[in-house]
Amino acid sequence: MIVKEKIIERLDKVISAGSAVIASRGFNQYFVDPGMYFAFKAQGLACLADVLGEDHSYTKSFEKIFVEEGKRSESEGAHRLLQTVREEFQLDYLQSVRELINAEVFSDFTEMAEYLLADGYKDPAAVLGGAVLEEHLRKLCDKNAIPVTALDNKGGTRQKKASELNDDLAKAGVYAKVQQKLVTGWQAIRNEAAHGNFSAYSPDEVRLMLSGITAFVASLPA
Repeated sequence: MIVKEKIIERLDKVISAGSAVIASRGFNQYFVDPGMYFAFKAQGLACLADVLGEDHSYTKSFEKIFVEEGKRSESEGAHRLLQTVREEFQLDYLQSVRELINAEVFSDFTEMAEYLLADGYKDPAAVLGGAVLEEHLRKLCDKNAIPVTALDNKGGTRQKKASELNDDLAKAGVYAKVQQKLVTGWQAIRNEAAHGNFSAYSPDEVRLMLSGITAFVASLPA
């Protein structure tokens, strides 16, 4: 899952920063480089707050570790805590923003898009609806063991476009050609909005798009 991968990638960066702080103690066995220490503390807190929330026990524990500023023992304790969080994420023991597009939060996003549309902001409503749709397509691919990456021209990997995911899901029989065409139409509206072609679609088309995406997700839970 792409969101999970990005969370683990972010945790890895903060963990690496913590390793660098611990290594900075040099000949002093009790204190570490103060600049690196404060940067690590700020990065770690921001990461855990974004990933788990400010009120999560791990976030609060991380903050409490930093009592006497600059001590090596604090850095080592915080470093171990982050490693534990990463391990639990890897094993799917933690719930977090990696589940942004689950049924409950999906409803929040669609309600937000509908609110924007009702206030006359059809363009951001179309972009938001399209983003939710694309994330759901990725989750459907994960559920059905369909790759969400492909080789680029240089032999590396890239994330597949939403249109490619749609084609792959239809080919795999996850949904029918009729639904594939509907998804293609919704993606077209999203792309027009994202590229500033605001006259290419109407508020009514965005309204139909949002209601269609809601029904699509409900019929194909990921």
